[in-house]
Amino acid sequence: MECEEYWEILRSPLTIYSRVTRNEVIFRGMNNMRDREKVKSINFVHGKLVWIYFVIK
Repeated sequence: MECEEYWEILRSPLTIYSRVTRNEVIFRGMNNMRDREKVKSINFVHGKLVWIYFVIK
């Protein structure tokens, strides 16, 4: 069983796409908390943005 059967990985912009559920995991950089609002404006063909995870260093 190969992971490519279930997942498609795009390098630019970095995105992991599930071929089964059609869900996406997207990766975007943020410099500060205000950049979070920019990430929330990303539109999807199907569904909506559900979670934003970030690490403060």
